[in-house]
Amino acid sequence: MELRDIKYIVSIKKYSSITQAAKELYIPQPTLSNVLKRVETELGKSLFIRTKSGLKLTKSGTHFVQMAEELLAMNDKMMSEMASFSETPKTIRIASPDMWCARLVAPVTAEFFKSYPDVMVNIQEKSTAEIEEGLRKDEIDIGILQLPFLDMDCFDYRPLFDEQIMIAVASDYWKKYAVLIGAQQDSISLKHLENHRLIFTDPERPVRRKIELALKNNRIPYMISAVTNNLEASLVLAEKEVGIAFISDKQKNYYIDQYHLTYVRADQFLPKWQMVAVQKKENHTAIIDSFIREMEAFTAGWDSGSHF
Repeated sequence: MELRDIKYIVSIKKYSSITQAAKELYIPQPTLSNVLKRVETELGKSLFIRTKSGLKLTKSGTHFVQMAEELLAMNDKMMSEMASFSETPKTIRIASPDMWCARLVAPVTAEFFKSYPDVMVNIQEKSTAEIEEGLRKDEIDIGILQLPFLDMDCFDYRPLFDEQIMIAVASDYWKKYAVLIGAQQDSISLKHLENHRLIFTDPERPVRRKIELALKNNRIPYMISAVTNNLEASLVLAEKEVGIAFISDKQKNYYIDQYHLTYVRADQFLPKWQMVAVQKKENHTAIIDSFIREMEAFTAGWDSGSHF
């Protein structure tokens, strides 16, 4: 029985479901079912029984999980303490796109230093393509990416938060074009973008590709007035009525009071995605895993809006 098997059994107990546990562990359900069967055979005990409300622990299962949780806690403590005994400084390299270096990685680093004061954190701002390449070449330990990304089978990833694209327009922009949105309307139809000037990022950026695909699929003609990979530059351009900019709902919360803009949802039309922390499957260490856990804790309330 491997430590990984023990973690899997504890996860089944947590979710009372092999299906849900497999989903959270990012492994196929049959794989998890086989692990459970193998462990039960090795122990000669049934650990779970099926009920209408899901899987429940047997008496033997309850005892096993209690010991398993103690063992896993001890393993985490051992890994953390052994990491701190290193005689040579360690470096963890983290790459993130755009604003998440300052808004996510930097504050998480501050918390991380409380447990790992001797570890140097190298924070790098990179494009999605650069992060993917850096991960493949072992030049980056953790990358912040949106799903899906290339070569997903080569990496492990943990969900952090969801994002939804919104549009950012100058307050009087829509009135000039006789489109009633803003204070009177929380969301728009994609058709409202027809023949408008749009501010985009470079063509290789995933967000632009997704937005243009949505426009193309709905046969919406449009014009490109400016191209920039700098979010704040795009907001300034939108404020000056150069065109319509695009921003995620999470990013918007940091800029809402800085520019004279109206932010409007197009929930049924513009793309949504999930941001994740990515690492190579073979690169799991106590330090890297601890940093990712700090990121998970930091972003825990973001999707409910409690962070903002």
